[in-house]
Parts: sequence; structure tokens; C-alpha cells
Amino acid sequence: MYDPSLWLMVKELGSGEAVACAIAEYDPEAREGILDWVQVLPAFHRQGIGKAMVYALLTLVKGKAAFATVSGQMNNPSNPEALYRACGFEGLDVWHVLKKG
Repeated sequence: MYDPSLWLMVKELGSGEAVACAIAEYDPEAREGILDWVQVLPAFHRQGIGKAMVYALLTLVKGKAAFATVSGQMNNPSNPEALYRACGFEGLDVWHVLKKG
């Protein structure tokens, strides 16, 4: 379910440039927090920004969600799985999204 409080953006202090964003959703029926999108500009990788955003999203759904899931594209060169594993996510479940056309 869309919840604007689960959308985050990080801006560089000096320039005000957006350097990272993260989007999560919350499913009240399943009590699931879903981290859909965590993106950090390449020049800002390896500075802990991605981890901070994941932890912030988890904090925002804490107390509502019984569990949290993450999503990412298989074989993505930016390797989102490494970020999520570094934040404590585990398991090997793979979901496939089928698209028409």
C-alpha cells in the first residue's frame, strides 16, 4: 500500500543534490513491510548511505509489520542482494515477476 512516509531521499549538504532514495510499502493485511527500491548514486557508494536508508525504512515499519521483505533484480550489476545481506536479511527465496508482451 502506498504510504508517502515510507519514501526517503538523501541530499548532499553542500549542493542539495539528491544522492539516494528509498521506497517501501506496507501491506496491512499481511503485516508485511516491503522494501522495493533503494538507490544510491555511484559516486556515493560505500559510504553507508544504503544501509542507513534500509535501517530507516525498517524503523518506520517497526511495530506495524510482522516481517519485512526486499526486492531486487537478479543479476543486477549493482548487486542489491549484498546490501540487504549486510543489513541482516537472509534466505534464498526467489519470486518471479511475469510481464505480458
